[in-house]
Amino acid sequence: MVAKVSTQQQLIDFNRADAEAALLELNLKSIWVRDRKAKVRVSAKTLKSVIMRICSHQWTSGVCWASATTIAKVLNCHERTVRRACTGLVDLQLLVIKDKRPGKVIRYAINWGEVGSFNNRPNPGHSDGNPGHSDRDPGHSDQNPGHYVRRTLITSKEPHSSHSERSSDAAAPIAAPDPWAVVVSAFLERGMSPDGAFKAVTTAQSRELTVDDAQRLIAVWERLRAHQPHVTIGWLYRWMTGQSRPPEDAREDRSARAPSRSVSLMSDTTRREILRARLWREGRNRGLSEEVIEARFRELTEGNLMATTAAAGGAR
Repeated sequence: MVAKVSTQQQLIDFNRADAEAALLELNLKSIWVRDRKAKVRVSAKTLKSVIMRICSHQWTSGVCWASATTIAKVLNCHERTVRRACTGLVDLQLLVIKDKRPGKVIRYAINWGEVGSFNNRPNPGHSDGNPGHSDRDPGHSDQNPGHYVRRTLITSKEPHSSHSERSSDAAAPIAAPDPWAVVVSAFLERGMSPDGAFKAVTTAQSRELTVDDAQRLIAVWERLRAHQPHVTIGWLYRWMTGQSRPPEDAREDRSARAPSRSVSLMSDTTRREILRARLWREGRNRGLSEEVIEARFRELTEGNLMATTAAAGGAR
């Protein structure tokens, strides 16, 4: 369903603060959209982030029509995630499509004529006339934190009228918990910021890591931190996002073996992380930029001076 531009849209004239306030008040709920041969659930938080970014794009660039590619770059997420959210917002008549031709970029704009009256609908947050979008549908539960999407394959045996034939008195099935939400909770409990936890998970998903991979990295981080208190949550974040790898000697439990005194207790990866942390701390105190700090780090590591620097730091 493609939304039509409301006749009231041409009469609305307000500033950016008014526009963002109107969007923040939208009572959005998670919805199901079709993506090829699958039903995909898009969270309310994703819908809100995408429509807010389209609004911001209008004022910052002077261009009303923001492409899904542009939004994905700004939100640092996959372009397909943005397209799913845009499809849902079009179904809700909150977005309109300017042009949709084969081989062309689809561009969207906010249907301001529908924004003001959206919360006054009988069932705001869902597409009109679709019983499958009722509040009894567990697929619309907002208990799943973050911008995560759950895929449900549609088989040929599923009748097309399954949603419409559902009785309003039937008990709703219990929604299965999102395993990635458990990973996010583990990150938050260990001191990672909400934004950092979200970015770590979305980047890990784009790298095709599994929940088991994330749990394994958490276990490695905890073992390493038990032996080396200077290890911070930033190490785990960089492992998840692929910026660095966990040290080889921390991937197994070291409590069962006593290291030889003639062998260094720290791997090269550990030294790199210690060096990076010290350079960032000293660089920030001196007011250096991120580019200068990272350039200094690459200079030391690529010049094979890391061992000398680590030894000098230990002698302080």
